[in-house]
Amino acid sequence: MQQITYRSSAAAVATRERFWLVDEIDELPNGHPVKAWVTILCVFARDVMAGTIPGPFTQARAERFAREVMLPAERFIARAHVEQEELAAHFNVPAEQVQVRFVDLADRLIAG
Repeated sequence: MQQITYRSSAAAVATRERFWLVDEIDELPNGHPVKAWVTILCVFARDVMAGTIPGPFTQARAERFAREVMLPAERFIARAHVEQEELAAHFNVPAEQVQVRFVDLADRLIAG
């Protein structure tokens, strides 16, 4: 069983078969950026536990995976001229993840 956090608070628990969101997140409407984000973190945890993705699980790896899935590099870069709030809405992610994605992509460019 793997605990998933969002903003340093418990957000869900995942197993190889399923996951449970904490009430605060579960009660958000389907499609809400935070609910979608935490769900992708749970998918990563499930895939690590199932051996589909090599381990170990870390919150940082899960968040990086979620940014790769939800903010695909090519589509994200094509819209990089847009305000961060608009990018977050367009990609349906929590707003703080937009800036982190810019850093991810800059790190990738620097690493070559």
